[in-house]
Amino acid sequence: MATHAFVILVRPLAGREDEWEQWHRGHAVEVLKVPGFVACKRFRIATPQPSGRESPWMFMIMYELETADPVGCIADLRRRAGTATMPMSEASDSPKTVSLLWEPLPDT
Repeated sequence: MATHAFVILVRPLAGREDEWEQWHRGHAVEVLKVPGFVACKRFRIATPQPSGRESPWMFMIMYELETADPVGCIADLRRRAGTATMPMSEASDSPKTVSLLWEPLPDT
């Protein structure tokens, strides 16, 4: 089985950052119940940034997947999102959220 990373970049709505962060702590637990999701690392943007530029995102979430079908695994997550068992937060600025699937490079 291959290991993949599913990375999500988020900026909560202004003034709702703490609300979003509190919601995400529980959300990450629910995501890890989806078959294939095995770990979660959460990050907040460091300030100041070495580039001196402001980031469009405040949080980065990196889920580790162990699955032969990462696209199917993420599709399963998306089917669950917004249901009673996996409610979503209204504190997220959804149009600015970016999610990316990463595959491993071969060892050198």
